[in-house]
Amino acid sequence: MTSSRRDVFVLIPFHDVDQEKAEVLRRCPDVQVKDVIFSNIDDNETLLEYTERVKKVVTERDINIILPTSDLSTFVHAAITKDFPHIPGPSVESCFLAFHKAYTRQYLDPTENPPPYDVVDLNSPTMLEDAERALKKVGKGVSKM
Repeated sequence: MTSSRRDVFVLIPFHDVDQEKAEVLRRCPDVQVKDVIFSNIDDNETLLEYTERVKKVVTERDINIILPTSDLSTFVHAAITKDFPHIPGPSVESCFLAFHKAYTRQYLDPTENPPPYDVVDLNSPTMLEDAERALKKVGKGVSKM
């Protein structure tokens, strides 16, 4: 009887080798993780050069899963997904809009019911009060812990 678990080859961009993380991934019950490849940018490498190098790794190592662990690695993931449709992942546009809220607001139709929002300065000495005010502004109740 054959296993229903799918063989996967995982690439983790912008990450140094981490054997503990690799072992955790190998214990995943739903897939058979055959290999975990960690890849990090070199000191003198541009982002474009790094992305091109990662594309070679994807081809040479038969990568079928990218596991981004940071914002920047998500952009690399999107660039890989664009050129390798067998790898699931976000589009470059969706990453751009997700990380650049000002552009997202321009992208959305302002005539539609835009969601309320507010900004809280995390370094403000009144951050907790500011957060409560922001939650009230966007219509969410504040529960005391």
